[in-house]
Amino acid sequence: MKKTIIYLLVLVLLITAVSALKTIEGEEISITEEVNENLFATGGEVTIDAPVNGDLIACGGNLDINFPVEEDTYACGGNVNINAFLNGDLISGGGNIRVKENVNGDVRIMGGNIEIDENVSGDIQVIGGSILIKGDSVGGDISVLGGALLIDSDVNGNVEFEGGDINIKGIIYGDVTVTVDSLKLSDDALIKGNLKYTSETKPVFKEEQVEGSITKIEVKKKPVQPFAGIVGKIIGAIALLVISIIIVLLFPTTSNTLAQSIRKKFWKSLLFGLIALIVVPIASLIIAITVIGLPVALVILVLYFVALYISKIFAALWLGKLVLRKQKNLILPIIVGIVIYAILVNIPFIGGWVRFIAILLGLGAMTLMIFRKKKAEKKH
Repeated sequence: MKKTIIYLLVLVLLITAVSALKTIEGEEISITEEVNENLFATGGEVTIDAPVNGDLIACGGNLDINFPVEEDTYACGGNVNINAFLNGDLISGGGNIRVKENVNGDVRIMGGNIEIDENVSGDIQVIGGSILIKGDSVGGDISVLGGALLIDSDVNGNVEFEGGDINIKGIIYGDVTVTVDSLKLSDDALIKGNLKYTSETKPVFKEEQVEGSITKIEVKKKPVQPFAGIVGKIIGAIALLVISIIIVLLFPTTSNTLAQSIRKKFWKSLLFGLIALIVVPIASLIIAITVIGLPVALVILVLYFVALYISKIFAALWLGKLVLRKQKNLILPIIVGIVIYAILVNIPFIGGWVRFIAILLGLGAMTLMIFRKKKAEKKH
């Protein structure tokens, strides 16, 4: 059964790997010669100082892309700087992300502080704390979930934002729909479409700055129920703890290996988790409409959702081992890790981030383990 599960997951992940992938790993990586294939680079410091004529997958504590990438770019790290033209989509995650050159495709980013300083030909989809968009133009739509958003750019499509504060300084040719704490249109701002907003504070703009209709959606205040949902959260946490203990008892070696993988290859686990999160559903859809058929796709999706659930268990084990460094038995670390995880995910604003990162880390560690096993099988 274990081999079947591994085979199916590997099959799904490898469907998209239709071309060569050049892999480079190390503490300090510098690409100084032109790459005419897909490139995967991971390390503490990663610098791309030569053109990449394929897809680029790069992850590091500090990541600088200084030369053009011909296809799609997947980038994650503590600090990510895009200093060169990207001819495909940009998918990125990290602490601080800055895009300083044009992107000829869509931009999808999750991070703390995000700056997009140049033009984007496609859509922009962002989840972040502070987001600044200030290129001359955005060719598609902007969709943002975050703390604060400043749009100092002309947008050819629609703008959707849910979060704290939004300030628009450019021309929006489509509709604007926001749910915010505060809404401001600067003097030079103009919305050529409709404006729909939900806010408890008075917005700052002039009616003539909106050429379409203006609709305020009233905030529906729900009655305060101080204990609503608490019982469910407690039951959910206990269930996760019980399942975690069972998994650690049944698969101690695998559980420990996955936790160690997160510790030793944190950024790589994060990146592979993000890739797996996106690739598996798409690949399942491809399988469903091919000769292999719908039943296999359904089995893969079931395994996928199981993996999503248990992935946070291994992230919690890593967290518990981080606290209890000298504890060799896994039971106490998993208990401590799950308790810390349960507390963190229930903190407003950061809880969702903690859950998402935990899933990516666990999913990425599992994906890396699968690839290691398949590589070992090929050698034998």
